[in-house]
Amino acid sequence: MKGIHHVVYNEIRESFQKLEDGEDNSSWFDTADYLLWYLKILESDYLYLEDRNTQKEMILDELSKRGLKA
Repeated sequence: MKGIHHVVYNEIRESFQKLEDGEDNSSWFDTADYLLWYLKILESDYLYLEDRNTQKEMILDELSKRGLKA
């Protein structure tokens, strides 16, 4: 199983897109702010992912490990 996806907003397409592994190694993707932002994206249906529920569970688990709640 892969980890939490890296997602960015594509201004040209005006939509969110998943980055492929290794496409961007920004430290932003390891922050709680990113995890909370991504969780909102998943809950709003702005991004289609087959494993949406799995991603939500992994994010909530990671936030819990950090002592945070969404």
